[in-house]
Amino acid sequence: MRVRNIIYILFGVFFGGLSLKAQTYLISDFNNQTISTCSGTFYDSGDSTGNYSTNESYTVTIGPGTNSTYIHIVFNSFNVGIGDQLEVYDGANTSAQLIAIFNNGNNPVGYTLQPSFFNFSAKLTLKWTSVTSSAGWDATLSCGYPCQNFNTTLVYSNPPYTIDSGIYFIDICPGDSVELLASASFGLNDIFYHQDTNTTNFTWNFGPNININGQAVSAVFNNAQGYNAYIIATDTIGCHSSQSTEVRIRVSTLPTFTGTDVLDNTICQNDSTILSGIAHPTRWQIIPSLSVAGTTFLPDGTGVSYTSDLVFSGFPTGQSIQQVSDIVQIFAEMEHSYLGDLNIIINCPNNSAVTLKSFPGAADTFLGEPIDDSPSTPTPGLGYMYHWKASGTTTMVAAASTYTHDFTDVLGTVYTNQSFLPPSTVYPLTSTASSPFPIVEYLPETPFTNLVGCPLNGTWSITVTDNLAIDNGFIFSWGIDFNPALFPVAWGYTPVIDTTYWNYGSGDTTSYTAFNAGMQAVNYTMVDGAGCTYDTSITIMVNPLPDINIGNDTSICIYDFITLKSGIDSVPSNVIWNNGISADSITVNPVVSTLYSLVATSTDGCVNFDSIEVAVNPLPHVVLTDDTLLCVGRTMPITASGGDLYEWNTGETTSSIYVSPTNNTTYFVTVTDSNACISDAQMDVIIAQLPQIVTSNDTTICDGTSTTIWASGGVNYFWSTGNQGTSQTVNPLTDETYTVAVQDSNTCIDSADVIVEILENPDADIYADMDTVCERGSVSLTGVGGMSYIWENKYLMNTYKDTPKASKRYHVKAINIKNGTECYDTASFFVYVEHCAVYNASAFTPNGDGLNDTYGPIGIVGNTAKFEFIIFNKWGKVVFSTKDKNEKWNGKVNGVDAPDGVYTYVVRVAEPSIEPYELMGTVTLIR
Repeated sequence: MRVRNIIYILFGVFFGGLSLKAQTYLISDFNNQTISTCSGTFYDSGDSTGNYSTNESYTVTIGPGTNSTYIHIVFNSFNVGIGDQLEVYDGANTSAQLIAIFNNGNNPVGYTLQPSFFNFSAKLTLKWTSVTSSAGWDATLSCGYPCQNFNTTLVYSNPPYTIDSGIYFIDICPGDSVELLASASFGLNDIFYHQDTNTTNFTWNFGPNININGQAVSAVFNNAQGYNAYIIATDTIGCHSSQSTEVRIRVSTLPTFTGTDVLDNTICQNDSTILSGIAHPTRWQIIPSLSVAGTTFLPDGTGVSYTSDLVFSGFPTGQSIQQVSDIVQIFAEMEHSYLGDLNIIINCPNNSAVTLKSFPGAADTFLGEPIDDSPSTPTPGLGYMYHWKASGTTTMVAAASTYTHDFTDVLGTVYTNQSFLPPSTVYPLTSTASSPFPIVEYLPETPFTNLVGCPLNGTWSITVTDNLAIDNGFIFSWGIDFNPALFPVAWGYTPVIDTTYWNYGSGDTTSYTAFNAGMQAVNYTMVDGAGCTYDTSITIMVNPLPDINIGNDTSICIYDFITLKSGIDSVPSNVIWNNGISADSITVNPVVSTLYSLVATSTDGCVNFDSIEVAVNPLPHVVLTDDTLLCVGRTMPITASGGDLYEWNTGETTSSIYVSPTNNTTYFVTVTDSNACISDAQMDVIIAQLPQIVTSNDTTICDGTSTTIWASGGVNYFWSTGNQGTSQTVNPLTDETYTVAVQDSNTCIDSADVIVEILENPDADIYADMDTVCERGSVSLTGVGGMSYIWENKYLMNTYKDTPKASKRYHVKAINIKNGTECYDTASFFVYVEHCAVYNASAFTPNGDGLNDTYGPIGIVGNTAKFEFIIFNKWGKVVFSTKDKNEKWNGKVNGVDAPDGVYTYVVRVAEPSIEPYELMGTVTLIR
């Protein structure tokens, strides 16, 4: 199969480059001759339109028409009858190696035939025989290169591999990952084409349908078993490596620990015993086996097919049927009530088929001892075992009607002189058949050569077609016996022991000391050669020592008592103290340090000992702060020393505390030292009142002025300015708080604040809506920069409106006021009063003499006035208009001189300070 796939690829590569003139070749025209060509079509004797004849026998050799190439044959169609076959030999005649047989069950369409690399004739010989007549075949002839054989090898693995007898071995633990790197050597490289590892496709096969592509791969193996891994490589023209490199991955197996034991499995706590361990690695073995399919019911039908599958997966990847002898036999245990309507076919994984029994034929012959009364009855009859072999003596159809016997079926129905097919093995023990008991091995109706090239791994199926009604049957089991030489090589392994140890010591034998009571598990561990770790546990009963526990060494304060207890709760024990008392507890009050000991014995005979030293400590000596005078409202520290723990009557627990009583107070402290011994002490705090301070009032001053502040009620005065004394003069730039600390004769100090605020001086100014008004016009003036305002006429609002009769200056005072303090500033503003009026001349002469050449209103118009000047002709049409008080009419209309005559004008003026007014009149234009 591999060679055919390669040639199919090469055909696509070389057909265009090596083809010669196309020609038609009939096998009948070249019988016992050689065809030399690199192009053309190869037919059966019927050419492209007719059928070949019966009883033909032709042999033809086909070789390349050019040097350095090999012949390629690609079948486009292949339709032959049963019994007709085409044999292909790898050489110039039929004495060469037979490489393929094609028939109606093994179709070559899609295959490419080519000579092997060392077939230096570069030719193929085809032998054709026929017993029927059919459409035949057509095949395309071309030339191309042969496959250059090459080998693969494993060059790296993690974990590292070892090699034994040419096989690579890798040892791992369950669940480990294996990294593999393949390479290839090309002994025939560049003879026909170039090969290297960069252009070669590598596939790793780890079992049926388990393939990983890549030169370097990684895989995880979870089961404790052996795995076969094969490297399959394909070069640039599709040729496969000459051999599949085998890598065996040995996954560590679970060992047993039979014989691992302990010398004494019951001991006292803190006693010792001897542990002995032994590990037995478990062997894994692969033993090839084949399957047998189970029961298949064959109910009555008319053309209905029933199929049973058998799946093989234990053969090496790519292994196939190479010759008929690879199939020892096909067997089936079955019964059926009418052999004549059955058609039985075996299909292999590539769908090649062999007919075991064809339809029609064999009439009402029975298989086995069936139940014939009801075709729908699902009750099975008694099956016979039938074998089909290439060496069989007859077909089932030919054997029909040859044998008869009597029998009674499983339901009690009697059959007399019934035609049947004898089994191929002994008759079942429950058979009721009459003698004789012939045994027959059967031929298939189409030869086993149809199965040459079938993959061994995959699904093989038996298909039974029931073509007529009123019958049924069962296939109880069926299978295929292959030549034992095809079976995979059995192999196995036993992991080696690398290290063994106990969790309480190294080696197989060690001493164990039980420190904990109760059922104790000790672990014995084995590490195998792959580094895999396994362990087992042994349980030891550790009887507890009397749970004696007087306690840790302790101390007491002098004059105190202490009770010592054995601490025994759960184990009945006998106890005795070193002072001769036999009791669970004793009470003592030593005045010097003393050692007390106790011995206890349990009912299991386990002895325990304990002791305790009782140290006697003196009471602590407390040193406390002296009685103290304290100003009221003040805080002071008081400190005690001489111990480690302190507890005050205030609830505080530090050696120093801060107090601020308001009345005379006594403070008590309890002091505990590091030995838990306790002493008490006390001290008094006497309260003195603070001085009564009187200060000047808070005040507000204008920015840039000063004020005097003072205080009384004490002996010494300390101001925040750094000055001392009862008073001082200050002139702050911003609001300022002055603090004075006053000390009395008891040195008690209190403080008070005097606040001086700065009132910002106003920045007076006047804003006016205009600085010039017309007669009878009004002006609005607004004072800004202060909190309040006084105008010269005592007007108190910030905005002042007036209608001046003549130009004048206005005055305002801006005032800022706070806390009764006033700060002020003044400003003034001058307003001009003008006479506002306009008039127009009665005529003008725009003749270009520089005199009266333009016309417009004459008079005073304010700059803020709204102004409009319009001139109309006698028809009322506007000939000139403007809103610019300075623009005049030049006597033209659209750039053309206006005709002499009388024109009407309108002047509109709106001054902000007076009522709007309008002038109308006429003017005469004279040139």
